[in-house]
Amino acid sequence: FATSYVGNIKAEIVFTCAKSNEYLFYKLNIRSLEAGIQDTIYLSSKVRCIARNRIYIEIPLSANIPAKVTMGKGKASSKAKKDVRIELRNAEAWWSCNSEYIKLTEIKAIEANAEGVFEVEFRPLLPIVQEETVLLEVYTVELGVYKYELKLSSLPSGIDKEIPIRST
Repeated sequence: FATSYVGNIKAEIVFTCAKSNEYLFYKLNIRSLEAGIQDTIYLSSKVRCIARNRIYIEIPLSANIPAKVTMGKGKASSKAKKDVRIELRNAEAWWSCNSEYIKLTEIKAIEANAEGVFEVEFRPLLPIVQEETVLLEVYTVELGVYKYELKLSSLPSGIDKEIPIRST
C-alpha cells in the first residue's frame, strides 16, 4: 500500500474462490502519517566557499495516471490533467530551511517515470565549530513534503591564493 496523502483511508478487500464461490473479505481502516526524513546530507565548506550536493526526487506516479503536481504549499486539486510535471509556483514558497546559509535550486523538473534534480548549496559566512543539524523541506501540493536532514560544518577561511608580486 502506498499513498501520497496524510489521513485515514477506508478500503475493503474481497478474496473469492472461482470454483466454490466462497469468499473472504477484510475491511481496512488505514491511517497514513506524514513522511519522515528522506535522507541525511553532510555538507562541509570553508567560510565564504560553496559546498554543493544534489538531491533526486522521484514522482511515484506512472505516465498513464493523469496528474499535475504543483510545487508549493496548499491543498490538492481534484482536477487532474495529463501533464505530469512539477511546476514552481512561487520561488520562495516551495522549499524552506532553518539555516540562512542554505539555498535550493531546481536543476530538472520532476516528470512522470523520471526524477527531479535539485541542488543544495551551503555557503557559510561564519565558522560552524560544532556540526549543526538543520531541516530542509521541499513542498509539493499533491505529494506532500519531502524532508531532508542537513549536517553542516564549516572551517575558518585560510589563505585562498598566493598573489605573486614582481618589481623591477
